[in-house]
Amino acid sequence: MLNSIVGIYGVEGFSPASITGLKLWLDAADSATITLNGSNVSQWNDKSTNAFNFDQGTASNQPARTLSGQNGKTVLTFSSNDFLKNTSINWGASASTLFIVGKEDNTAGTGYQNFFTTGTGATGQWGYGIAANSPTDNNRIAIFDIGEGLERFTNQMTNSNADIMCFTSNGISAGSVTANLFFNASADASNPVTRNSTTSAAGAQLGAAASGSEAYNGTICEVIMYDTVLSSGNRILVQDYLKAKWATV
Repeated sequence: MLNSIVGIYGVEGFSPASITGLKLWLDAADSATITLNGSNVSQWNDKSTNAFNFDQGTASNQPARTLSGQNGKTVLTFSSNDFLKNTSINWGASASTLFIVGKEDNTAGTGYQNFFTTGTGATGQWGYGIAANSPTDNNRIAIFDIGEGLERFTNQMTNSNADIMCFTSNGISAGSVTANLFFNASADASNPVTRNSTTSAAGAQLGAAASGSEAYNGTICEVIMYDTVLSSGNRILVQDYLKAKWATV
């Protein structure tokens, strides 16, 4: 009962900004935050007070704006080598909670697909994504040591509906990253997952690793990051807000 009440309240009155530590908030449903180049997105503005806007000056690497892409709301669609970047946000070396809402397109693209990386997505830097090789990986969500390898969670994205992925991590410690995944509000059976020999740098890429490599194919509806590992109560608040807004499973 509490969760259903919170979910309803989330649409009417809850804001991610009401929780201390909001670092990044990208909301595709808010048209005022999107700059277009034709039908493509050249910039996606941060709704937090930090102004960590993500942009892409190369037209061939710009994701598309898709109207009514999820629950009647606008989403960004990434394909081929599309990605957006920010050079100043610094998140990979310290604690974070990252929410990503999206729907993977398993009819397009194979191999490793990064949807949020540290730095420029260069070799050895780390990020989150999916392993789309089939049948071995079958779109399992993973921590990537970009260009070097990955460690898989149990859950996998599908293209039947949008999913909410929540990652919590304390950042790099002695060259390793340990993270927990909450997939559509449920703790992943493999938690926690650790990837060794990783590095981090200032900046972030959304939708691909360096220069559009290992690109994600699918939609992204919303991205929310906090500069701390949220309590379970606050994590549930954000998850219920996202579920009600985007009509996820």
